[in-house]
This record gives sequence, C-alpha cells and structure tokens, in this order.
Amino acid sequence: MKFKMLKAAFAGLVLTVSGFANSAVILSGDVTAGSGVLKLTTDYRFEVTSAGIVRIMVFDEWAVTSGIRRLSILSGPFSLLVNGVDAGVAAAGMYDSFSFTSNDVSPADTYMYWNNNISVTIGDILTIKAGSWDLSAIAGWNTNVSGQFDGELFLTDDVGVKRTGNGVAVPEPSTLAILALSLIGLGARRFKKLV
Repeated sequence: MKFKMLKAAFAGLVLTVSGFANSAVILSGDVTAGSGVLKLTTDYRFEVTSAGIVRIMVFDEWAVTSGIRRLSILSGPFSLLVNGVDAGVAAAGMYDSFSFTSNDVSPADTYMYWNNNISVTIGDILTIKAGSWDLSAIAGWNTNVSGQFDGELFLTDDVGVKRTGNGVAVPEPSTLAILALSLIGLGARRFKKLV
C-alpha cells in the first residue's frame, strides 16, 4: 500500500515539475543557412522599474563574446502588449551579440529589437506574446546563440538602459490544469484512505 502511495506521489511531483522545467526560449536550425527559428513557447511578462522607452529584449549572457554583431531579421507577426493593449510593434530583428558595452548590456548579451519606441512608466506591465519567427540567413552567426536559453531576460531602451525587472514566463493554462488535477488526485486518494 505504501508503495502505491509513493508511486502516486512521485507521479504527481513529476507532472508538477515537468510543466515548469521546459525552456521557454529556443533557437533551432542553422541561422547561417537560413533555417534558424526563434521560438518563445510561452508569454513573457515584464514590470517596468524605470520610466522611459523600451525597444530591446536582452537575453543576458547568451553569446560568448565575439566583438562582432550580426543581424538576422525575424519574419512573422510580433506582439507586445502594454498593460494588456497591443503596442503596434513593427518589424523585429535579432543580433547574436553586442559589439560594445553600454549601460546594462555587454558583448556577451544577445538581443531582439523592434522598430517602435514604446513609452513606459514605472509599474507598467509589458507582455511579449509567445510565437515563432524565422530568422533570415546571415553569414558568421555566433554558434553559441542556439539551442535553449535558460538565462535572464529584460527590456532596455535603445542605448542599453534597463527599464524592467527580469521577465517571468507565464505558464500555459494546460500546465496549471495538470498541476491542479494531480494535486486533487493526490488529495482525494489520501482522503479515501482516511475514511
């Protein structure tokens, strides 16, 4: 009997953790060959801590410093919400690294930018919606900028001044449903044994 309960508890723990263990940022394919794809598997939420503009999402220390930055244009729709309202962001691109240090960014950082300056005030909530974008082919793309990214994300203005706290991945509703069902199941099983 105890073994069955242990199995049930372990299964519940695995289901609970597995929904949160997946990386939410993935760059797959070969950017140099034109088959690179950037994917955010979940929405990202940022709280503004410094008023100004935001224009860049920084992937903190994803690149190994190369001193050269390469730009790949992202194709497909891009959605950024400010306090739940679409900010009307235009085309976006992704650089494999910065070629300089400026304020809160360094050459080890990778970043995605958009063409609009979005004005923000302290306390605003910005949400970058999940999506998938093809990257244009670019020779010499930094091969360290690929695979899963599990580091910190934050938003800056166009000169690298950090305007938000670190981004928080917003779990999918299905992940929360699995967690709730597993906890209900464990609780019901335990209650049944007591009666």
